[in-house]
Amino acid sequence: MDEARTQEAQTEQAQAQGAQRDGGMREDGAPQSGRPRRRGWRLGGVLPALWRHRLRFWSGAVAAALLVSAFTALANAAQAAFQRLIALWPAAPYLLTPAGLALGAFLTRRLFPGAQGSGIPQTIAALRLGREEAVTALLSLRIALGKILLTALGLLSGASIGREGPSVQVAAAVMAAFGRDRQGRFRRHLARSYVLAGGAVGVAAAFNTPLAGILFAIEELAHAFEQRANGATVIAVVLGGVVTLALSGNYTYFGVSTAALPWGWGWGAVALCGVVGGLLGALFSRLLTESARLFRPLGSFPARHPVLFAALAGLLLALIGAVSGGASFGTGYEQARGLIEG
Repeated sequence: MDEARTQEAQTEQAQAQGAQRDGGMREDGAPQSGRPRRRGWRLGGVLPALWRHRLRFWSGAVAAALLVSAFTALANAAQAAFQRLIALWPAAPYLLTPAGLALGAFLTRRLFPGAQGSGIPQTIAALRLGREEAVTALLSLRIALGKILLTALGLLSGASIGREGPSVQVAAAVMAAFGRDRQGRFRRHLARSYVLAGGAVGVAAAFNTPLAGILFAIEELAHAFEQRANGATVIAVVLGGVVTLALSGNYTYFGVSTAALPWGWGWGAVALCGVVGGLLGALFSRLLTESARLFRPLGSFPARHPVLFAALAGLLLALIGAVSGGASFGTGYEQARGLIEG
């Protein structure tokens, strides 16, 4: 009996010592009496992992804003170079525009397949699908590089294109790259937040308007106000706006107008302009979405000879530019700024 009691006492003492080594946890997982072990700030704990994710997210927003700012500078330089060229040689668009568009079509098919489109629909598709295959196909760094180079080439050739849509896709691609783990796999539960924030940063950096980036994320990309994506998006857009402001300064995108309207009939003209502008904008958007039907009489010629078709389109664009006095070349921002500033 004495030997059995001694063994039982030794067993209880060993269990007590083991419980202390295990941080006061019993076999069923309940805490023992005594001070439990703190785990909050240990390596691999919950808080360090959360802050690592936040730092990755914020770093991606800063990197996206930096790249979009560089893209903006490159696009402006390309358009300015085209304007200087046609000022010295007015006939340059008849050669440069067809050649530039043909080269762009060739590079798209050979080096940057998937870089077609304005950029915003591709970002929305990746956001809604959320699958790794869709994000990789629509928001890869290769496509982002293609968007930057092809847009700059188009502006250098006098194409009637803008950089805002590509900026959204470029920023979303950068954020998607930051959303991958060390093995290069995309974390699906974070895909929406990263892509959403990337698109918003692209708008904020392209227009130098952080509030527009937030509204764009809510209205155009998400189509719903989500609490989980809201905080991350706001922080990312603010960071992107700060970076853009530091690099580009606090500029007004379409200039400043000092015009003033008197009370009364003047505000009726504002309403009329809003209605007419909205109708014209909707008509222009409809023409763009239905443009594929306009070329149906050409049959399979655009698909079989894309480079030649792009060259012919460039020649037509050069003719339109000559008729419009050069107003149809480029983004059109300078013309809009001139109308506003008077």
